[in-house]
Amino acid sequence: MANIQQFIGRIREQYLLELSREVATYNKTFNRAQIEELVERHIDQTLPPAFKVHRIDMISNSPTYTDFSDYTAQNTLYFRPTKLSLNRQLKIVLEPFAWNAVDIECDPFDSHALLLQQWAYNWIENCSDSSKNTFGLSGCAHSISFPTLTGSVCCFTVDFGSADVKCFIELLQVLYRLGVKKARIFSRAMYQ
Repeated sequence: MANIQQFIGRIREQYLLELSREVATYNKTFNRAQIEELVERHIDQTLPPAFKVHRIDMISNSPTYTDFSDYTAQNTLYFRPTKLSLNRQLKIVLEPFAWNAVDIECDPFDSHALLLQQWAYNWIENCSDSSKNTFGLSGCAHSISFPTLTGSVCCFTVDFGSADVKCFIELLQVLYRLGVKKARIFSRAMYQ
């Protein structure tokens, strides 16, 4: 597990270096911008709350102009697809991905599972803004889409924001506990 944490850590660090530079530039343009602000998305109101919130990377504080900006990674680490396993039960195919746009395709599971909602609540809504990480960011994940069934595959997307690698590993553990046996992790945008 230590090797996957180091590997995922490099992908995270690459993204956060870029994001922190972008935040610095944004703060020069919009004095005292709000960073990683939690907002509620106006989407299907029948969804559980965990899937309706999003942390916006940057929001201007200008009295005359409001700007909402989510940063898109410009440089991502490319690597050959790698096969991993969690507890020798969950088989994972790890392909190149951007930390803020992680697509997960896996075996079907209960999309309303409280375990997944609790993970989202802990990492998106309830993470501590008072303890900044080494990049000066909150250490929070930014969003998770509601998992949908497409054929025989469950699909969803996670923006890990400025969260620690522990957030990524805990999500894999949640999937394992929900009975998922196979997962593909990648960024769809990198294939377009």
